[in-house]
Amino acid sequence: MSKDEIFIFLAGFGVAAWLAFAWYSQLTIAGIARYPGGWRGGLGAAPLASIAGVFIVLVTAASFDVREAPPYLAMYTVLGAAWIFLAAQLMALFGISLRDDAVERRNPAAAILIMAAMAGQAALYAGGNIGDGPGWWIVVMATLVASGVWFVLWWIVELSCGVSEEVTVGRNLPMAIRLGGYMLAIGLLCGRGVAGDWVSFGNMIAEFGDAWALLPLTLAAIGIEWALRGGKMRKSVGTAIAIGALYVAAAVLAIATSPPLASSPAYDAATSAP
Repeated sequence: MSKDEIFIFLAGFGVAAWLAFAWYSQLTIAGIARYPGGWRGGLGAAPLASIAGVFIVLVTAASFDVREAPPYLAMYTVLGAAWIFLAAQLMALFGISLRDDAVERRNPAAAILIMAAMAGQAALYAGGNIGDGPGWWIVVMATLVASGVWFVLWWIVELSCGVSEEVTVGRNLPMAIRLGGYMLAIGLLCGRGVAGDWVSFGNMIAEFGDAWALLPLTLAAIGIEWALRGGKMRKSVGTAIAIGALYVAAAVLAIATSPPLASSPAYDAATSAP
């Protein structure tokens, strides 16, 4: 590892450790033991599951010089952990706080959205690691683009549907389940948008068009929330699970039918070398 890679690894480890400590410290607040429905365990397991998912993608689909190099696997896993924890904290900017809503007020709806945000960000970070590239800065750049699109789309949904008020004040569990599925779905699509070999920044932006399903999926999510207002199905957990699953299924289908990932001949010789 070069000096800059060692620095990035140590910086990422420091940020991840600090955010992880803050995360799990908040889960030990007095009274959380009476958290209904076992959501405390879910909040504890969600980061670990998300990081494990990132690691699986790294060892199977990351750049050829990462897959079999433990130091690089550790570095990119640590960067992913820092990203996932940070994204969960940024949900507070949209009115949904881990400490205030998910922990102190023991709001399962808030817990679901925060866990879904972690899963969505893990998916897009993993996508940024798929394919070959010249260094860690490409992964960071790709993830910044994907995460930026993810947060903009969520901001549009928030403005259109008043999600934070419904979740924090109304404790609307079905809505959280529906939009939690949407969060994961757009995370998968954003990850697909930045996946593939590095060619150039312009090519990456052009290839992001392969995540075209982001727009209709967002419009569908907003339309469904509007259509359910005042209806009996709005409060149905079973219906909410079905809708959330459909969002994810639609994203998976769009990815499965998308064009092949970007490929750069610059890495062919290296990958074919014995």
